[in-house]
Amino acid sequence: MTAIHQRVRKLSTGVAMGYLEAGPETGRPVVLLHGFTDSGFAWAPVMRQIASLDPSLRLFALHQRGALGTALPDCDTCRQQPSHCITNAEHVEDVIAFLIEMDLGPTLLVGHSMGSMVARGVALARPDLVDKLVLVATPGPRPAGRIGLAGITAFHPDDDIADSEPVKSFRAIAQTRGIVWPQGAFDLSPIDLDPFAVHRLLEGWVASTLADPAVLRETAERTARVPLKYWGIDRTPVDGPAEHLEDLRVPTLAIWGVQDTLMTEEMQKDLCAALDAASHRNSAMHYTWKQYGSIACSPGEPQTDFGHELVAEAPNELARDIVSFL
Repeated sequence: MTAIHQRVRKLSTGVAMGYLEAGPETGRPVVLLHGFTDSGFAWAPVMRQIASLDPSLRLFALHQRGALGTALPDCDTCRQQPSHCITNAEHVEDVIAFLIEMDLGPTLLVGHSMGSMVARGVALARPDLVDKLVLVATPGPRPAGRIGLAGITAFHPDDDIADSEPVKSFRAIAQTRGIVWPQGAFDLSPIDLDPFAVHRLLEGWVASTLADPAVLRETAERTARVPLKYWGIDRTPVDGPAEHLEDLRVPTLAIWGVQDTLMTEEMQKDLCAALDAASHRNSAMHYTWKQYGSIACSPGEPQTDFGHELVAEAPNELARDIVSFL
């Protein structure tokens, strides 16, 4: 089995970036970025499969700031309003710093969900650092306006994520214990508040009927240990500019699960329109959009085909597509 090493790199952005690494130091680099409240560990099964398909590749799975293994910079702003230190812009700056300071050269950048937004931001800001781009469970281009959860306009942009499950239940428990919300809960994790936090997360936050139950449980157990300050519980409205995906200059593969009710089919139409415009504007850019699964469903219906959690649901398929795209 491929050896995966845990490492830390102090970056110029002020974070000590934890990450997983596998493969030879001389290999072609592939950097994998996880989704909201997860960590680089989510990519470990995909890493192992990629390594089995192409042992020459040098693989990295970053623990982005706020994830297990990567704390926020030690400053007043990050202590008092942590969500102001965990914006998409900060994630992008961290990844750019990692690519430069590790001297990786042009890199295949792969992102899932929130991580796909970060990968897009890196490719737009520094196309010289990105060889190719793989976007898994990604939305359409972000319009100007209030930026909410995971760097996406209109995902809980107005206040925080306290109206979503399971955060609503964690807030209720904290308040019954006399804990001031949100400041008093910043350094508490879900498992500190709720002994049933793992079960609650499995009910909705990391739910999937297709993924290996053991993998989902490991994910829920990791997520239950993530301090609540990293969940954006103090989120305040932030206006952001429009994202110009039509300016992408690097070859891009976008992958979507047919029953992804977060990154909807309508979003995929907008995404493809933007990628198509980019391919006409920039001669070096071409793209492929790929759908996993064939059975559509509506929100609220039981999942019977691939959905949002593709990293857990389809690690072998993702690995094959990533290696093939290289």
